[in-house]
Amino acid sequence: MSQSTTSRATIADAVVLIASAQERVQSACRQQIGNCDFQVASCHSAIDCLDTLRHNAIDVVILDVAIPWGGADGVLELLNGQSEEFKSRPSVFLVMTEVVAHLLYRVGRYHVDDFQIGLHDHAKLGARVRRLVLQRQSTK
Repeated sequence: MSQSTTSRATIADAVVLIASAQERVQSACRQQIGNCDFQVASCHSAIDCLDTLRHNAIDVVILDVAIPWGGADGVLELLNGQSEEFKSRPSVFLVMTEVVAHLLYRVGRYHVDDFQIGLHDHAKLGARVRRLVLQRQSTK
């Protein structure tokens, strides 16, 4: 999946990356944002997430706090740093399937654009990711 770093003209051109090792999280997110006409990519580890972000222009990454092999805090550390190795810095939507205090503590010091605990309200997830995409497009 190769994307240019030029501005995207429509919401249908937006690329959303779902980063979770849990198939039910992937499926729930894909089901809702699929209705929003985004291009959707997925990965199952923090290492794959970072590799995808290095080689593709992603608008929003839906990042599962419990993602293995580097963790959400590892992804956020690199995204919030001054690294020039990424195509662009995506908006970050943090997803937690349950409240886990030690995971919240690890990611709490990093900037995220929005977050949701649980995946029971799919309508909100789609609307909130759409808002992040529109905000991102208006600043390009």
